[in-house]
Amino acid sequence: MLRRVVAFAGLLSLTACPSPDPQAKFDSFLDDTKEAREEFANVKMDMGGMLADINGDFLFAIETNIAPNLYLQFIATTTLELSGAGGTATITLQPLALNVMDNLNPRTPVGDPIVIENIEVSASGSFRVESLGEVMVTGAANPITGSDIVADLGLEGFIQNDDIYCGSIFGTIISPLAGVSLEGSTFGAERVASTDPASLPTNILVKCPEPGGEDTGGETGDSTGGTTGGTTGGETTDGTTGGTTGGTTGGTDSGDSGSGSGSGSTGG
Repeated sequence: MLRRVVAFAGLLSLTACPSPDPQAKFDSFLDDTKEAREEFANVKMDMGGMLADINGDFLFAIETNIAPNLYLQFIATTTLELSGAGGTATITLQPLALNVMDNLNPRTPVGDPIVIENIEVSASGSFRVESLGEVMVTGAANPITGSDIVADLGLEGFIQNDDIYCGSIFGTIISPLAGVSLEGSTFGAERVASTDPASLPTNILVKCPEPGGEDTGGETGDSTGGTTGGTTGGETTDGTTGGTTGGTTGGTDSGDSGSGSGSGSTGG
């Protein structure tokens, strides 16, 4: 947990104010966060999968290796057309607005959608897109610093059932942290009955469940106070203000009610 706090603090110091020697500051950031980024890069994503009906709307959340526990969030309108032993999917990602240091508000649509087409899905429900090309997410959807994010991204995913698909995000940030690898970042997509902000989940799926649905035992971020433990079927975070909820395994830190800060999402 300490390494993650250090990584986030380094990110804020890099983006919050001008520096007389920006290259030295950037190099210092890479040095300070090296261990935390390597830890995230070792996340294993051999989660199997299955062909299932994932047509519909999902809350799609990305947890990056740069600053865990604050998440880029999207409404993912997903279609899957079966053909032969597999299928072809399209995922349209509509970014959701987020206040800085907040996973829950306002989560209204903002910016241009990202459309990922012609995704080949195997008979086992797995898929991989080597590169989405240069992707831009508006700063209004970045809960870390509020700055625009530009990255060259790819993704690998696994359909778990009708209501969940998940996997890994990889690639390289172009701006504002040019050249930083996103290897080890994860995503979770969970079906939603309504895209109204008030109806979206407050426990946010950000990675694949462990095989058999065991608790991941990971730490996740409360947007304004303390941390919350992983829940059964995947790592989630309670983004409400204040307080701390303990995880079942792996342990969590505690935060004072109504204070503290989480960390996470693609470095912007």
